[in-house]
Amino acid sequence: MNTHLEILQNITFQNITESVEQLLTNKHYSLELNQAAAKLMNSVQPCVKELKQSATRLKKLVQVGFNVLHHAEDVWNSKLKVAEASKSEIWEQIGQVSGCDTRICQIGRQYRTQAVQTAKVFWESKIELLRQQWFVDEKKQPKKGVGWSDKTGFTKSLDIAVDSLFLEIRKSTKHGLNLIYQELNTIQLDSIQHCISLLDQNTKNELSDQVTLIANAIETEFNKPTKHSPVYLKIHTIITALEALTKPGFGDIYWEQVVKFKHEVSEKIAEAITSLFDERVELATQAVGQVIIFYSDFLDKQQRYQQETLEQREAEKVWIDKQRQELEQVQYWLEAILNY
Repeated sequence: MNTHLEILQNITFQNITESVEQLLTNKHYSLELNQAAAKLMNSVQPCVKELKQSATRLKKLVQVGFNVLHHAEDVWNSKLKVAEASKSEIWEQIGQVSGCDTRICQIGRQYRTQAVQTAKVFWESKIELLRQQWFVDEKKQPKKGVGWSDKTGFTKSLDIAVDSLFLEIRKSTKHGLNLIYQELNTIQLDSIQHCISLLDQNTKNELSDQVTLIANAIETEFNKPTKHSPVYLKIHTIITALEALTKPGFGDIYWEQVVKFKHEVSEKIAEAITSLFDERVELATQAVGQVIIFYSDFLDKQQRYQQETLEQREAEKVWIDKQRQELEQVQYWLEAILNY
């Protein structure tokens, strides 16, 4: 430390400052030299100021170095905990999560098909009831269309049928989506959190944030009402087709037009339900994929740590401590400048 103080005295112009002060208090020197000393003092002060400003900036940079070493030591401390984690339990978790991924895809395909078929059959039955009510005369003979006098009544009946279709779609998709959500909930977050807790603090924070984001996204997506889903709103293109059918003016509504509308709605039903299930399945499988990636990365890290020798570990700790000592020396030097 004495060496550093001696260097500091030179760098901070302490000798010059003291010498100038002594000269200015001595009346035996000439006016010209006194003037030169005063100018020298004025020139030194900006140097001292600049030195302190530089020391302040360097102190911040040195702190970055301390942070790096703190993280390195934190990682070093986590290695033994990671190396000793139960590999068999982790592989068991990977197997369970992989099975969950498979089941989610199967549930998605199965209940998507069922929901589409159920909704289509429901829609066909509603249209058949409308046909019997509005397109069959008193003699049980088919009518070509609905005239002006019956148009308002038919339109109201068709509106009711479409509204009931929307409710049926919600009903037919709810069970399958709930099964996907339940399957996701079989993933043991406690096991994931335990593995995360063995890692260094920076990694713990990062992974914990990721788990929270994924969990919140799943919670929000699966628990919000289906009618508010962006995918579900695609069904409302049916409203446009409905208005095109029922509000063309004063003309009759013919059965051929209704049949065309029926087929168009059936296509929209299939598109909307398929998109709804595909969206939720994709979200679920992405979450499962992230879990599998985490466990795989953890096992890779564990394998590397288990291969490290005691000598390697001790050498790493010595190196970290040595670098911290070097930074402490620099920090002491900077503090001395700032306190001058």
